[in-house]
Amino acid sequence: MDIRDEDVTKALEEMRERAAAFAPVEGRAIQDGDFAQVKLLGTPEGGGDRCKPTRALPYWRGRDDGAVQHELEGGDAGEHKNFDVEYPADYRIQRWQKKYHYAVEVLGIKTKKLPK
Repeated sequence: MDIRDEDVTKALEEMRERAAAFAPVEGRAIQDGDFAQVKLLGTPEGGGDRCKPTRALPYWRGRDDGAVQHELEGGDAGEHKNFDVEYPADYRIQRWQKKYHYAVEVLGIKTKKLPK
């Protein structure tokens, strides 16, 4: 088997990602690339098939998660936000193809630190 430099580089980057630590961020709002730990409560407009609201705790944001991420950008730890997200008719999760109202509390902000 022939091992190329690209293979070694890729394996090392994967190891760094697995060994990453998350350091708390204080004194500033959520920025692109940060990870926000939040309490998230999503309620579908008009109830629908499942009248139970969706819940997720914790919710880590660190890549493009769409509309929810957009609403979190600029939030501070301890902040409460309320917003609506309209999911399109072709959204990948069929039961979410409607409008949801979200209530979010930002619990903390962290940044990923990769080892050398």
